[in-house]
Amino acid sequence: MMISIKWIITDDLSSVSVEEFENEWNGIIEGYFELIVNEQRVGFCPNREIKKGEDGLEDIMFWLIEFNRGLKEVKKGEVYEMRLLTRNLYKLILKKGEKVELQYAKEDTNQIDWKEEVEMQEFEQEIFRNIEKFKNEIQCINPNLLNSKWIKKLEY
Repeated sequence: MMISIKWIITDDLSSVSVEEFENEWNGIIEGYFELIVNEQRVGFCPNREIKKGEDGLEDIMFWLIEFNRGLKEVKKGEVYEMRLLTRNLYKLILKKGEKVELQYAKEDTNQIDWKEEVEMQEFEQEIFRNIEKFKNEIQCINPNLLNSKWIKKLEY
């Protein structure tokens, strides 16, 4: 069993103020995002350096905030549904059994395209590792943004 989260920020955040980030950007940080669960993939993240002007269209903040919320709910024994913004009419359902079950399903019919399980510890570590990596990258790009209400939603 394996879970892997990969992402690359493509937005230029270097000169964005906290006020702009919160009010005009609405906390959205775009780039590439890919989730790999065992043999299943959602999204795309290239394994190469990004070219100047290249844009990814995934909201990385959305994914990390939703995984953080989902982890908290699953640990309480709740089912958590993440409606996927760029995967038209799809959702990711997180459930706790002996392991964490991830289901990729159609929003309108609940038809499951795939279902995979991962160990809770591995799931939690991958989410926390990516949240820390993300905060470290923001620290390097524009440390002022760490004071944003949006980045603070990544606290666990």
